[in-house]
Amino acid sequence: MVVSRTNFRAGDRVRGADWFDEIAGAVGTVVEAVEVRGDNWAAQDLLVRFDRPVVIFDEPQWTFFHSAHNFEYVEDTRTALPAPSLASEADEETRDETRYAKKRRWLRNHRAEMRIVQVVIAQHDLEDEVEERVVEETGNNGYWLGVDSDMDESSDAEDPEAAAKEELSAAKQELEDRSALIEALTERAQRERIVQDLERERMARADLEGRLSWA
Repeated sequence: MVVSRTNFRAGDRVRGADWFDEIAGAVGTVVEAVEVRGDNWAAQDLLVRFDRPVVIFDEPQWTFFHSAHNFEYVEDTRTALPAPSLASEADEETRDETRYAKKRRWLRNHRAEMRIVQVVIAQHDLEDEVEERVVEETGNNGYWLGVDSDMDESSDAEDPEAAAKEELSAAKQELEDRSALIEALTERAQRERIVQDLERERMARADLEGRLSWA
């Protein structure tokens, strides 16, 4: 009789088992539970989305696909699974990110998830079907998703948009400083002209008074 070792379902809250060092204690939600069957056995593989990134194989991962025996229940609530959203991850990141930084992070995470999908495809021997569909839909035979220094660029790498914003900010500050200096010099010149005009008027009055006194 075929008996499944587990009965996880989408929406279950799970924790990485202690014997799996890289995910031990990491809490997440089951996105998909895949039944795996043999002649006299049955088991499950789980696609789990963690509550926060977990470093697996030296790379932060939001999702992980692996055998169900490497996970255990946190609580058997069977709640509805919320749709994974890149925006929810962005909310946990700094809100000061540039558009370039967000796109770079989303691309890196998407490529990491697609590498997991490729593993699932290989496990279910669907490479040929997927390649045919990709060629049919896109006109090419797919892109290489291995780790690439440019496509999987770390968030610590230089952000050209941030550098441009800093340069623009510095230029604006310099312009403001120059404008303030020009305004101060203009006001000073105006005050000096007023003082000169008053001095000339005083001297003219004194000269007029002097001539009147001799008359």
